[in-house]
Amino acid sequence: MIRAFPLLVVLVIALSLLAGGALVESQNLSQTMRLIVIYAPGADLNLLNATGALNANSTVVELVRPQPPYDYLYHLLKLVDPSLGLATVVVNETTALVDNKPVDLASSVNQSFVNEVWGGNFTVFIGVPGVDPNSTAMSINPYFNITGNYIPPQLFTVDFNGSVYWSALNTSIVLTNTSSGLALNLTNYDVVQQFDNKTLETPSFAVSVPSGLNVSQGIYYLKFKIVSISSNKATLFFPGTLKSSGWLNSFYGSFTEPAVLLELYPRDLIKSLPLDALVWAYNQSCRFYSTLVVKATWYTSGGVYLMYYPLFQRLSALKSLVDEKTYNTLLNMTVTNVLSIVNDFRTFLGVNSTVVVYSPFTVVAGGASIGLPVVQPGVYDATSSPETVGSLVSQGYSLDVVRTGTRVLVEVRDYSKLGYSEGLALVLRPAGLNQTLALGSVVDQGVFETLLLSYSRLYYPSASALVSTGFQMQGYIDNLTKTVDSLRTQVASLNETVNVLLVNAGNCNASVANLTVKLNEYESRIGQAENMLNQARLYVTMGLAAVVVLNVGLYVVLRRGLKYAG
Repeated sequence: MIRAFPLLVVLVIALSLLAGGALVESQNLSQTMRLIVIYAPGADLNLLNATGALNANSTVVELVRPQPPYDYLYHLLKLVDPSLGLATVVVNETTALVDNKPVDLASSVNQSFVNEVWGGNFTVFIGVPGVDPNSTAMSINPYFNITGNYIPPQLFTVDFNGSVYWSALNTSIVLTNTSSGLALNLTNYDVVQQFDNKTLETPSFAVSVPSGLNVSQGIYYLKFKIVSISSNKATLFFPGTLKSSGWLNSFYGSFTEPAVLLELYPRDLIKSLPLDALVWAYNQSCRFYSTLVVKATWYTSGGVYLMYYPLFQRLSALKSLVDEKTYNTLLNMTVTNVLSIVNDFRTFLGVNSTVVVYSPFTVVAGGASIGLPVVQPGVYDATSSPETVGSLVSQGYSLDVVRTGTRVLVEVRDYSKLGYSEGLALVLRPAGLNQTLALGSVVDQGVFETLLLSYSRLYYPSASALVSTGFQMQGYIDNLTKTVDSLRTQVASLNETVNVLLVNAGNCNASVANLTVKLNEYESRIGQAENMLNQARLYVTMGLAAVVVLNVGLYVVLRRGLKYAG
């Protein structure tokens, strides 16, 4: 049954993940917001910080106060199937115990409930054990139905130009020493592959396995490496692989690379492997998980991505089997790989995705003995020993008593007394959030996992729906803000144009005034010139008149003088 959940509480939970108490000053988030949870038990915060890859302006570190059972897979399965009870004991990625009987892990998970809580195209499960990829859309689970679909790792020592028999594929392996180097021949599959002279490994290649063998019929992708060589023979290492289909939803098609699962290697095999072979296999496993992320993000557009990353956990099991130098090499390889995966998620899904690297607890040295049969780490069977429960209480232990059928189980919450310390929730914020961060706070595991579950359909309305609505509204606000800013820019431009015109008009008015003054000067000068011209004309006229009068006078005088003379 999907439970209703108060709107305000879910909103607070959602905002706590997105902001974590942060003060958001400004943001411009135009891409789709997504939540990516990388469940990585055993993740090492100190080394993650030492790489310098974590930005203090976009990273929040929450310490998680663990709750029983202290099992590295139980809390992942509890996220996937919240109905999972203590009666189901998770043994490893492929197997569970129900009523003390081993069963396939996927059969112990309520697949219909998983679909009800996470189903549809909103959630993408990547490498999560217990999920049936055939019933849950967009799921990839390399541990699903693994029996009969997995070719285990194996070492082969082969003489040059000699052969050994490989029972898993019913074929001879022939190693040929040619002028261009060593070549591998799987005789029954008509496959010849050359070893690279530098890396001493073959490229990946496909074989079609027929029916009638211990592994099921189908396509498998293989790869080999030479891990030691002498003058007349070489030791080849095959790292194991899965069938190329059946463990990922048909939506994805097939997987066209070797699927190397180091977490499935038996302890005896690891102890027998040369260190170079172990390091190479570990690197191939890192490659496998990186390829899973690329495949899952390339073809999907989900809102929540939940990935299981097992290599930190596997590394802790290897620590006692390798020297310090090899361990540090593997540890650096793991950190580099998980940070590369974070970058791949953001490359394919957008920088506005929130990425959470989650480790439920940390294993430390020591741990007290409770004196009760162990059901799971931190969970004990007290059905036949009620007096022990009273003794534990008197010793100051914090206990929860749970009845499961006819059994009485005791959960010990004092994790430090059992050899555990706080887990880690490393929250990498979307790029572009300017925030003030409160680092190093501690949150109860139940609260944190409820926060993650609030993104599912278990709660209504889900945090994802609220976040999507919020970011949709933020998108509208951003668009309106851009429109207003554009209009303001246009108004400012028009005002600037008006000011320019006014300045030009002022300049024109000044020019007109100057021209008017000059025109008046010219008109004055013209008036003066006209006056002078009139005066000149007057003078000329008066002069001409005087000359005429003088000439007339002279004419009369002369005329009279001539007359008297005659």
